[in-house]
Amino acid sequence: QTIEVFETDVVLVYMLWDVTEDSNGESVDIWRLMPQTRILDQGLLQYNYDYTFFDVSIFLESDFDLSTLQPGDTDDQVFRIAILPAES
Repeated sequence: QTIEVFETDVVLVYMLWDVTEDSNGESVDIWRLMPQTRILDQGLLQYNYDYTFFDVSIFLESDFDLSTLQPGDTDDQVFRIAILPAES
């Protein structure tokens, strides 16, 4: 499936932060708009992104060596990308 994105469109990225349950016991995703900053023992870790009209890059920024991160901070992360039509 191809999605057409124009230079004037706005791209937002959300990170799956947690999963909770509704009153029926069904799973409900909790999404947070990026960037998101976490305070870890090593220092500050930020999940961030940038975009153009033809791609989106999701990346980590920190004030410490990223190789010291645990797999839970980097592996199997889920992101949602929203494209908002806009005019300049």
